[in-house]
Amino acid sequence: MCGLCGCAASPPYTAESVIRAQQTTAPQNPVSPPQQSAVFTPPVQAPTDATPQDYHGINLEHWITKLSDGGKIVTLEDGSVWEISPAYLGRTMVWALAQRIVVSRGVNPGYPYQIANDTNKDVVLGRLAGGASPQ
Repeated sequence: MCGLCGCAASPPYTAESVIRAQQTTAPQNPVSPPQQSAVFTPPVQAPTDATPQDYHGINLEHWITKLSDGGKIVTLEDGSVWEISPAYLGRTMVWALAQRIVVSRGVNPGYPYQIANDTNKDVVLGRLAGGASPQ
């Protein structure tokens, strides 16, 4: 007989039975450690050998002689080839041959030139991809 309540049965739970029950009912898939959130790192712009001082046609009037890759590449009459920032491809894809262009220095290190289309009053960012005119 139990001394506390006077019942004849043994106590329903013992420390051993509780431990055994916890072990058998433990989750089969333990909680995974908190996942670290991914941090977005923008892609590094490919360095070019061209720097603002490499182009000698700054602030002079030029014109387009070739458009390539849906406006991504613009070639001017002096032989300079310009890679246009992807943010501006919607503008340059509608440019046309012989439109007047003025190139000036910009402040963006990835696309250090401003290329102004004087015909339709667009200004886009670009970088010299080749054919810098010597002077």
